[in-house]
Amino acid sequence: VRELPTTDRPPPIPMVKYLRNAPALLRTDRGFGLLVLSLMLGSFSLMAPAFYTAYALDRFDASYGTVALFTTLLMAGSTVANPILGLLADRQGNKLVLQIGMLLAGAAALVALLGPSIEWMYLVFVLYSFSLAGSNIGGFNMPLEFAPRAQVPTYSAVCMTSSAPIRALAPMLGGLMLSIGLGYWSVFLFTVVVSGMGLGLLTVKVRDPRHEPVPRTGG
Repeated sequence: VRELPTTDRPPPIPMVKYLRNAPALLRTDRGFGLLVLSLMLGSFSLMAPAFYTAYALDRFDASYGTVALFTTLLMAGSTVANPILGLLADRQGNKLVLQIGMLLAGAAALVALLGPSIEWMYLVFVLYSFSLAGSNIGGFNMPLEFAPRAQVPTYSAVCMTSSAPIRALAPMLGGLMLSIGLGYWSVFLFTVVVSGMGLGLLTVKVRDPRHEPVPRTGG
């Protein structure tokens, strides 16, 4: 693989200074900072999916075949969702696709919370598969639209580093809630509420760089 040449290469700086300056992007680039905050809230949507299968086993006595079907639906849904949402991102922007991902993450948890039978869990996994596709496509690409060309890697690193701890800890928090007897409903409801907060912040406060471009000058 040959890396394309660029004239937007920033001057080299010491690693310590780089690590100290990188988080400042969240303060100096307000739009990017708000996007990262919305993605951090949206990362809590990973709490509920960690327990969908366990919930189906405990409440509905799901069979091994049913559990296997959950995985099939998740993979098939992702296969369908990725090209559809990728095309939508190309035509309408990554913000819309990210909004869809966050909305469907909350919807999946809400269906799991209210669904009266095992059949509803099939819909949960389909919604979850589409939410993953939307969150991945929009969440990976939209932050890059805020970045000047010379700082694309830094913007990407700051965004992923900000969300990674929540992605790791959200399922553990859900497990803690279950261990103290709060029940699956609390995990699903928490996911619905916090996903809604992330979606609301994204919708109201975060501008779409696709339609309101930022300067992309070199360093």
